[in-house]
Amino acid sequence: MSESIIKSITEHGSNDYKVYLEEQHIKEEKEKEEQENKKLRTKPKKAFEEKKVIKEKKRNFKTTKKRKTTIQINWNRVI
Repeated sequence: MSESIIKSITEHGSNDYKVYLEEQHIKEEKEKEEQENKKLRTKPKKAFEEKKVIKEKKRNFKTTKKRKTTIQINWNRVI
């Protein structure tokens, strides 16, 4: 329905339709709040997972660096 028809019905129409529109508006607000809450809940999880991945990458880098230096030291001993 177009906006003008809805306005005329709500102004001059039955109270049932007014109540229906109010309920729809309330439902839309609740859905928006739920979506925002879901976004807020998922952000900390994503941040935690990203931090975990970064820590793992750093740990892997350090261990590979140590391996390279030990290999070089052992190779120098052989020569």
